Amino acid sequence: MNVASPHELLAQGQALRLGFVCMFVDKCPDGSCHSGERDQVTLNLSPADSRLAAWLDAGGLLGAQSLAPLAALSTGARLQHRILAVGPGAALPALVAIASGVGTVRVVLHPEDIEPFDAIVQSIESPTRIEKLTSSSERPPLASASRVLLGCDSADPELGLASHWARCLQANGQFIFFGLAQDAATATFRNFAKRGMALAATGNNGHHAYLGGSLSREGRL
Repeated sequence: MNVASPHELLAQGQALRLGFVCMFVDKCPDGSCHSGERDQVTLNLSPADSRLAAWLDAGGLLGAQSLAPLAALSTGARLQHRILAVGPGAALPALVAIASGVGTVRVVLHPEDIEPFDAIVQSIESPTRIEKLTSSSERPPLASASRVLLGCDSADPELGLASHWARCLQANGQFIFFGLAQDAATATFRNFAKRGMALAATGNNGHHAYLGGSLSREGRL
């Protein structure tokens, strides 16, 4: 039995829900953006139609999924979180974080992602402070993020690159690899566990996986 991919579901007019964020293209299907007693926050991805497949193919949905626990927090608690998203597909978890109302989102965007990202942001009512970084050389201040998300696009994460961004993680924060090849996720965790990463969360979708955990040595891998 073939299971439709997230991109196919969105193209078919269906909605994807992560926590209380309801994502769709063009318009939200009737009744799909409400759940229980709490209205969903809607995220219309239509302006990114030309880039959406690239974000999803890189595993961006797993990056967004890794932020789902923020939905259980109060509005005030979410405002205390600072998210840094980098790598292929990073635009999608950054947009979900903005829609969720976290305090700060810093994101390194592919040049082709900037225009659709800005268009979607304009449609979101959010208190989030947003900083767009144009390259990895613009590293934010040390220990400035409660979550650091690194997109891998099915490649094995490079230690040097991971270490570069890990320095932005604050004490008790989580470092998250997303877009890992699912069959390589265990080996990736074992490799970084040797360097002090303690697994806190994991998930998979299709051929991709994400791993999230704390670092025993603050800001170092």
